[in-house]
Amino acid sequence: MNQLQIPMFFLTIRSLSASFPGFWHRMAVDDGPREQIFAIWLGYVVTICGALLFLRSGIMLNGATRVIQNIIAQQLTIVKVCWH
Repeated sequence: MNQLQIPMFFLTIRSLSASFPGFWHRMAVDDGPREQIFAIWLGYVVTICGALLFLRSGIMLNGATRVIQNIIAQQLTIVKVCWH
């Protein structure tokens, strides 16, 4: 990168970081189809990450593994049906 491109890079990062709170607020408050899809997607990402962290933590008691596996299988089945 030459010396002129470096400041432009930081200006781009700064403008993106300044516009992100507005984007996040629109996604959280508005009720259009794009916002609904984003909310559903975010919910599944959080649920799956939480389940994976739980499974990875090793805190499994007498059959909790099977219950969690069934829950994850059901969630993935719902996702599969929604995409078709």
